[in-house]
Amino acid sequence: MPGTCDKLEKETGKSIVFQPEYLGETVNHPMTDQKARPFLILGGKPENRRKIIELYQKCYNANVTIRQTTNYEAEIIKMTENRAIAFKVAQCQELYDVCQTA
Repeated sequence: MPGTCDKLEKETGKSIVFQPEYLGETVNHPMTDQKARPFLILGGKPENRRKIIELYQKCYNANVTIRQTTNYEAEIIKMTENRAIAFKVAQCQELYDVCQTA
């Protein structure tokens, strides 16, 4: 839920950077191809995001765009994407049900 990272930072005193996943859940996921997904979203305080960016500079090529937001904004982005995917699944299920009935 949006606000979780900020809440956890307050509760634990730890620095949190939220990155919605775009690399997929498995090694063979199609989104592991950096050319297909040439951006990252990093949410958090600027000083915390900077540490992650410095780490990623050692791993990613110069063609990766890093979009920086607050944790809250990054959480909203991820929730919105998940919602859009869920609506597509629901539409497909509805169409399937209609076809089965017909």
